[in-house]
Amino acid sequence: MSDWYDAEQRVERARELFEMEQWSEALAEIDAALEMNPYNAAWHCNRGYILDQMGRLEEAVEAFEQAAELDGNDKEALLALGMDLTRLGCCAKALEAFEALERIDPAFEPSYCQRIVTYTQMGQHDRAEEMFYLAQHLNDACPDCFCNVGKSLLERDLVDKAVYCFKRCLELDGEYPDVRRTLARIYRRKNDIETAREFYLAELRLDPGDVDLLGEMGEMFLETGQIGAAGDKFRQMVELEPDNAAGHALSARVALIQDRWEQAIESLETVLSLDSNWEDIHGLYGEALLRAGRYSDAKLQFEVQLFGRSDDTAAMMGLGISLMELGKIQQASQFFAKIIARTPDNATAYFQMATCQFMQNKHRAGIALCLRTIQMEPQHLHALQQLVRGYSRLGRWNQARQVLDYALEAHPLDPTLVELKRLWWYSKAVWAVRTSVGTLRRWFRR
Repeated sequence: MSDWYDAEQRVERARELFEMEQWSEALAEIDAALEMNPYNAAWHCNRGYILDQMGRLEEAVEAFEQAAELDGNDKEALLALGMDLTRLGCCAKALEAFEALERIDPAFEPSYCQRIVTYTQMGQHDRAEEMFYLAQHLNDACPDCFCNVGKSLLERDLVDKAVYCFKRCLELDGEYPDVRRTLARIYRRKNDIETAREFYLAELRLDPGDVDLLGEMGEMFLETGQIGAAGDKFRQMVELEPDNAAGHALSARVALIQDRWEQAIESLETVLSLDSNWEDIHGLYGEALLRAGRYSDAKLQFEVQLFGRSDDTAAMMGLGISLMELGKIQQASQFFAKIIARTPDNATAYFQMATCQFMQNKHRAGIALCLRTIQMEPQHLHALQQLVRGYSRLGRWNQARQVLDYALEAHPLDPTLVELKRLWWYSKAVWAVRTSVGTLRRWFRR
């Protein structure tokens, strides 16, 4: 009698701990109760629920299987078993559990509702839709059904129907988790940024501390050029979780766009201290160092980024520019040539190769490469600037002036072009004088 009472007390304590989300303590209590009475199906089922919360799905499946063996009519155990087997990708076994559940109670709507998820995962969308209609016949106001079939429709790219189902889910349960996030992603793909923002904010109101959601919103703002709004979201991420590497990395991207190199470097050094294996961190760090004029440090970071990833075009470009700034023109040219060979339409690579040619006083080769750059990007500012200089150095003043007039039409406020226009008359005059003096000297020597 004492052992039975003690076991019941432990189960009650486990329930209280479960509600307080103290999973390990709850598991210890339920395990102690099962040691006293291992034949209680409900307690094995409760153990499975606890293990679910701990992410220990394989062990949860074992607990639900034990519960089902002890009580073959335990609908909750069979339902949980099918759901966890689906999460583990064991869809055939999951269907066996749901079909056993249907045999016990054909009117138990969740057995059909959850099979929508299983069939969707198996890619059998017609069967998923069939389960939806069977479930609707039993309960036409189940938000889970509308959410589950919405995901199936979305996988088939039936976007409008999916949106209807997700919105219907919210009508039935205004706090249904993640549906607003899903709708926000759909509208984001449609480039309906305002509607996406509204759904993101509605989801955020349900969980203001969701840093992943803040990151998604910030990335959306970044993609659409709303740099200030993006920066605000990334700052919130860092404020909520100071050790969140993603928040610091995204903040660094904003700082780079805003030409705040030192702040970007500081954020990226924080990322490296938190997670040195963060994806593409060395390439991003190299970019920040390059823009800050720390070419040797940038070169090292790009080399680390390229180690084992020789197809990283951005890092290869950064390394080439770093080498060029360090005066290693031949090495830099090799990297730009590799990029051009891999991506023949890469205008930036052609321009950087042109710069290497000009630095070696190979003006005709530089001009040809600038013309190729402009052919791909007709308003490429720096290529136009270099082309004006290149033609001027060769004394091809008419061509220099034609390019200059075109460039000023495209970039009328660019100070470099304005200065080049001012210098054009002076340089042309100096060239004419030098040419005349040279002619006179040759004549005099005769």
